[in-house]
Amino acid sequence: VMESGDRFFQQHQDELDLINCLERGETPQGLFLVMQPELSLSRPFDSLNFEILVRLRKPDGTVVPAGTIIEAAEAHGKTAIIDRWVVTTAIDWLERNAQSLERTHFVGVNLSGGSLNDEFFTAELFALFEQHPQALSKICIEITETVAITDMRNMQRFIDRVRSMGAKVGLDDFGAGYSSFGYLKGLSVDALKLDGSLVRDAARSHSGMAIIMAIGGLVNSLGMKSVGEFAEDLLTLRALVDAGIDYAQGYGISKPVDPERILSARSGADFIEDLEILAFVQLLQTQADATLSLFPDSQSGVLH
Repeated sequence: VMESGDRFFQQHQDELDLINCLERGETPQGLFLVMQPELSLSRPFDSLNFEILVRLRKPDGTVVPAGTIIEAAEAHGKTAIIDRWVVTTAIDWLERNAQSLERTHFVGVNLSGGSLNDEFFTAELFALFEQHPQALSKICIEITETVAITDMRNMQRFIDRVRSMGAKVGLDDFGAGYSSFGYLKGLSVDALKLDGSLVRDAARSHSGMAIIMAIGGLVNSLGMKSVGEFAEDLLTLRALVDAGIDYAQGYGISKPVDPERILSARSGADFIEDLEILAFVQLLQTQADATLSLFPDSQSGVLH
């Protein structure tokens, strides 16, 4: 027995409302940005990096999650409307707050596969990038693994152009799709983000740990940076550090926060509330200060 107020029906109604708006070619009202910190695991108190995420607030104040927004847009080939709003709004915010973000080295911005296959959208995107070089220098465009390998030749051309303009490019959700090491030779990206399924397994199984250690070593050898998603507890953070992963993202560090919280912080470590995790990252910082940085800053354009 299901009631009319059931969560399933509410989510379905949210999708229908979004679809109707997108089909008219309109940007949905109530879109807003939140930001989730990405913590450096070599020098956690030295930088403030984060991923930008989209949400939608309905007139009654309830919030529609990103998954519902993107699924509705993808199902009807309208992701460019959402991505256009996200990129434009993110660039505007980065430029207005440039002085408060001097310790920010990269800001992740996701692009959907449907948008990347839309020539009109990509032309608009490159025109926007040309007009905003300052903000672009901090942006890391995140492309999902499955999208990147669908047409690697065209995707590499896109990546090369984005990087030549001053932005960075990351491969998102590695491990959720084919997860082949072989195609990493053909994609010149700056970073690789491990899917949460790999990260969760690593903290609780020998085979899972072996997999992320192999990925961490390979990514480092290829001159990329690595980010582990779903870092939700101390055990997982320790596993990421032991595997040589460069950054961690997850609820153990912080949930997505309002932009104002980002502007009032100095580093990703400022968001940690768990005392055991905080003590651990303080130890990481002490060890980094006592020796040369494991991941020194680079002028080659890769994340630092």
